[in-house]
Amino acid sequence: MAVLVGALALSACHSSPSSDATGRASAAGELRLGQPTPSPQPLSRFDRTGLFTLTPEKVVAAQSTAGGPATLGRDRHDGQRVVWVYVRARQAGGHPVTGPMLLAGIDVETSRGGIGSRLISVDPVPGAPVDCTGDSANAEWRRGDTRTVCAPYLIPDDSTVARVLYSPVSSGRTLAWRVP
Repeated sequence: MAVLVGALALSACHSSPSSDATGRASAAGELRLGQPTPSPQPLSRFDRTGLFTLTPEKVVAAQSTAGGPATLGRDRHDGQRVVWVYVRARQAGGHPVTGPMLLAGIDVETSRGGIGSRLISVDPVPGAPVDCTGDSANAEWRRGDTRTVCAPYLIPDDSTVARVLYSPVSSGRTLAWRVP
């Protein structure tokens, strides 16, 4: 079993949306998985800004080699499971950007109304899908580039992912995609 970093369940480098933010997303209307952001989102790194459309495509529960839900093997994560969120990103304009941290604003809302925790690990996460490519800090993006990236999140065992949320750094409007 892979040894996970002590700070395994750290949240991503942004604050999670509050219930008020998710309420605004509901009021503004939800998107369906597979629909892109209504407008390109500015993402910056190293003083370069690119414009990206982000399209959450699917949410997949981690599976063990035996076919059941994957577990992390740590007592402190009892009652939680791993889900993977896949997001297709396309650079629609702006400058070339290296490592734009596409998933930094992505969160998941559970069927119980809570926000899942982004899973940060140095080692591979048990049950990781073979087609999952992480958000590389070294990947160079140019206009027209399209890639699908994914990331793991912890949610309670007795819940499902109800919505994928995106909180842009540039504005306070949280976007939401309903998960069927």
